[in-house]
Parts: sequence; C-alpha cells; structure tokens
Amino acid sequence: MTNEISMVQARGRARAEDSVYSVLAKSGSKEVKRENTNESLEELMKRAIEEVQRMPEAEYRQKGMDLRTTEGVYHISESERGTTGMQEAEVSSRRSVLYCRNCNVAVCYGSDLRTIEKTHHVNINPDFKTYYKVSAPIPLAKKMEDWIPGGEISCRCGQKWGMEMIYKAVSLPNIAVKNFVVKTPEGTRTFKKWKDAPFPTEDFDYIECCYLQFPDLEVK
Repeated sequence: MTNEISMVQARGRARAEDSVYSVLAKSGSKEVKRENTNESLEELMKRAIEEVQRMPEAEYRQKGMDLRTTEGVYHISESERGTTGMQEAEVSSRRSVLYCRNCNVAVCYGSDLRTIEKTHHVNINPDFKTYYKVSAPIPLAKKMEDWIPGGEISCRCGQKWGMEMIYKAVSLPNIAVKNFVVKTPEGTRTFKKWKDAPFPTEDFDYIECCYLQFPDLEVK
C-alpha cells in the first residue's frame, strides 16, 4: 500500500466543501491506468483497516505484544538461546540475508518472508518497499480466487525481483529467490527455488501483516 496511501492523503488536503481531487493525464496513458489501479487499492485498503478495527481490543493489543516480543527474541545471542529445532530455525532465518543479484545491495532478512498457500514468498517488512520500484499492473490470463496481480517489482538497478500481489486487500511483494544472492554464516550462494533455500519460512499471518502495515491503528 503505497500510491493509494498518497492518494488518500492528497484527497485529505482538499478540505473545502465541494472541493475536487483531479488528475491531469492523457486518456489511456500509464498515469490513468495507475490512477484506476490506485482507486481499487484504496478501496481494498479501507476494507483491510475496517477488518482490523472490528477486532476486539484485547485481541489486537495481545497480537501487538506477541509481535514485539518476537522481535526482541531476534536480538538475543545464540549462546543465550536453547538449541531446539524451532529456535535454530529462527536464528537461521534471521542470519540469512538476501542481496540483489545484480547490484549486490542487501535488501532483507530471511525472517522478513512469509509463505502464502505454500507457494508465494512475500516480504511483510514495510521498509522493504524502499528498495524496489513497481511497474504498471500485470494482466494475467487466469483469474486467481484469493488474490489479484499488481505490477512487476524490480530493484532500483533494474534487476527483476518478482511481482506485487494483492492478497486479502493487502499489497505484498512476491519475490523469486533466483533473483537474489543468499548470504548465511555458512557462505554465499544462489538458489533456483525456495525449497532449496537454507532457512525456513513461516506461514503468512494476516493480522501480523496488518499490525506491521498500520502500527498506530487504534481499534474502535
């Protein structure tokens, strides 16, 4: 959720009664297509916020507390942790760093990733969007039941990374591991498929994602 947020902010500046929010662009241009896409995403964003706001306050705050606790665990040294499989997996994903395959810029940790439907690997860290640019929406011949395609995402250097997917009203960067170099304490290498990556990926949690996207959101 990037351009649609700017869109809402721009409309908010037009505070006078009967004021109009206008976009000047040629008919059929990329700007018009982008504006139409942003209007759809704006509606999806409103629905996502409303769904989070309907959550019981106690549940919302407990979820936030759980996430903050999890983030704190990441900073504990391995020597202070146990050696269970789950803890080792957390350390592994936190210590795995993804670099752009072309310009070699570090862009995220393995722990930033989540899987959707056991197939799509998305980055839920809001800061990740500062590293890539998005093209116009990609048309797909097949209509997906639970998500719609966004634009192609690529590094500032031009290296393709994947595509955006709008899943349950949230826009997420869906990336392919073949477009990155993975660095771990054991070494640096590339992978063709996610199943070969040296770290596990947690399942996508919608509430967790909404909390990260809207950390200051208050439940009514």
